[in-house]
Amino acid sequence: EKTKIYTMRMPLLDLTPQWAEFQKELYHRFRYRIKTAFPVKNGTAMIPEGTTKIPKRAYYRCLELHEVVIPNSVTSIEEDAFKRCFSLKSITIPDSVTRIGNQAFYSCTALETLTLPNSIIEIGEYVFTNCTSLKKIFLPVGQAEFYKKYIPKKLHDKINEISDINQH
Repeated sequence: EKTKIYTMRMPLLDLTPQWAEFQKELYHRFRYRIKTAFPVKNGTAMIPEGTTKIPKRAYYRCLELHEVVIPNSVTSIEEDAFKRCFSLKSITIPDSVTRIGNQAFYSCTALETLTLPNSIIEIGEYVFTNCTSLKKIFLPVGQAEFYKKYIPKKLHDKINEISDINQH
């Protein structure tokens, strides 16, 4: 006598909310891990000199990214450029940058140090939202009021104004 085996197909995302979230995270980790606009070497973004803009989603969810060194040729950081780079700890934006797009650093939860220049003219929405580990934000003297419009209120106590932004 043959035994019939019945299988039931059930989408894995329907099991539990926790499992669904875990499954989505795994999907994104493997899908986006190696798709970056510029290479990452030893945890550092290698943006070539002569690059004028960091494109949209250039490093989106890049988990191996710890540090970004932006060359002085860059004038624009496009939207979502570093969004959800959960391992990014430090970034210094040079004086050449005049524009930062929407959510460029959204949910960079490991970001501890941020240095912003005097040259920024335009900042998008939610650029530093959910950057929950920020300990120090370095701004040029006299620029705190301008930047406070774009930095979440709970991070305002992390702002340090310094006279020479290049020393940091």
